[in-house]
Amino acid sequence: MTHIAALVPNVLASAPGQRARIELWATHLEAAGWTIEFHPFEDPPLHDVLYSQGRPSAKVTRLLRCYGRHLATVARGARAT
Repeated sequence: MTHIAALVPNVLASAPGQRARIELWATHLEAAGWTIEFHPFEDPPLHDVLYSQGRPSAKVTRLLRCYGRHLATVARGARAT
């Protein structure tokens, strides 16, 4: 079985463009024998704060946390063969 590590920008099922371009293909690829592991950059708390007014320090803090988490995912090698 072949694995795909999908590094995506948004929380799953929250961005129409991502859903149409990447997420909808997952079912077709899995039916063909591929395993897809999604690694979204943004997490639910970042998504919530980004789409609210104000709170710039919370936005920066959440962005830095997500950046660190995502960088660690890439550094350790997201599971893909």
